[in-house]
Amino acid sequence: MNYYGDVAYAHREHLGARAILLGLKPSVLATLTTSLGMIALATSQLAPVRTFGIYSAVCLCVAAIVLVFAFPKLSEWLCKRGYLDAIQGVKSKSDAAQGGNVASDSEISLPVAEWAQKYAAWVHRNYLSLCLLGMLLLGVSFYGLLHLKSSTKFDEMFPKKSYTVQSMAWIEEHLGPIASVEVLMQFPKPSRLEPYDQLVWVDRVTQELRKNKEIGGVVSAATFLPKLPTGGRIRDVSKRAVMRTEIAKQMDQLADQELVTDSADATVWRITTKVSALSKLDYGELTRRVRETVEPIEREEKLFETIYTGLSPIMHDTQLALLDDLGSSFTTAFLLITPVMMLIARGIRAGLLIMVPNVLPETLVFGMMAWFGYSIDIAGILTASVAMGIAVNDTLHFVNWYTHRLAVGDTREQAIADAFSNCGKAMVHTMLISCCSMLPFMLAEFNPTRQFATLMIAMMSSSILGDLVLLPALLLSPLGKTKQLVTPAV
Repeated sequence: MNYYGDVAYAHREHLGARAILLGLKPSVLATLTTSLGMIALATSQLAPVRTFGIYSAVCLCVAAIVLVFAFPKLSEWLCKRGYLDAIQGVKSKSDAAQGGNVASDSEISLPVAEWAQKYAAWVHRNYLSLCLLGMLLLGVSFYGLLHLKSSTKFDEMFPKKSYTVQSMAWIEEHLGPIASVEVLMQFPKPSRLEPYDQLVWVDRVTQELRKNKEIGGVVSAATFLPKLPTGGRIRDVSKRAVMRTEIAKQMDQLADQELVTDSADATVWRITTKVSALSKLDYGELTRRVRETVEPIEREEKLFETIYTGLSPIMHDTQLALLDDLGSSFTTAFLLITPVMMLIARGIRAGLLIMVPNVLPETLVFGMMAWFGYSIDIAGILTASVAMGIAVNDTLHFVNWYTHRLAVGDTREQAIADAFSNCGKAMVHTMLISCCSMLPFMLAEFNPTRQFATLMIAMMSSSILGDLVLLPALLLSPLGKTKQLVTPAV
């Protein structure tokens, strides 16, 4: 729509088609970079994240194709009269100043707003302070980012007063914990231990686990059998001999109850421990408490090996995967998008320079989350690479206009002022529209959905600061005197 206003300044017919042609290059590159940001999520270990990234990238490309073919006609029906009437006064003054000559699409030069000239001059005078402040924010937030924590606890996914959390709290208060850590004791074959001897070790581990205050309940095969004799009296010896025979006979029944399984390599006994899903301890800490109870017994004779699984360990692994995925998706998005920026900036150094403002929003938001003690959840990891892809859109249009003005002979300050005047409002409008599209998710009962919306709004808002404050300061600094950005394109 910004390009539509530009062509309406110099033409009266076929405005939609002219706008598409004028903005085709940066728009295609913007679609590409946003898609790359979404495709970067395909590196995730979590299937829902991968699916989100792939579907989003495909839908965005389809939407871009529809836009290219539908916009000319739709804009002709809905926008032409209003734009022509609104711009007629400005156009008449400019045409009179140019002697009545009509500019071509490639020569469109709208008047530079006075505020844009003053703002560009202010940025030029203060570029050093702005660059230092931007780099300081980047450094502080990046340090915080290194200490960012993730969370997969169920009670943190819903409001405290929600029915789901209240039901979980009631069950844990009146019946017992609902989360679990499964301890699998593997006795490798061939083994000198008979089923009864293995059960003795299972019972010992079970009893030790019950002594742990963080464990609310323990269930194993020993739970459903008579108490194992431990003394040396004749009665205990006799009972032990009978149970040794009976346990061997009941192995199939225990297997049917999913308490033990027998394979070619090992006999595996299952111990289910119940831990609180509402505990202040995370799932990793709860699993560690179980391991600390079992491992000393395991090391005594080394008769068995232990595997830890169940809800708590899996959620802990998911928690670790969230941070890994955040780093990998963000890095992948950066590596995929940066070459595109180098292409439009026509140089490696210039491309890296204009990527700095697009890294700032993500590091700033996640860094501040870490500094203030907030945790990221499964929906939060979607935001980093997607936000970078969206933030780059404004940068592409701004730099495209900036390099165009340099190519026609403007100084760097004049080119910045012209880009402000012609792109600034459109960039702000784009940010506001994108943020508004996230607002409905703020009403969701599911906290990860609300966090997704909150983070996207925060990143898209801060991306404007990067594009309209830090980026111009970098371009007006000595770093902006790159040959590729200053030399007119052929």
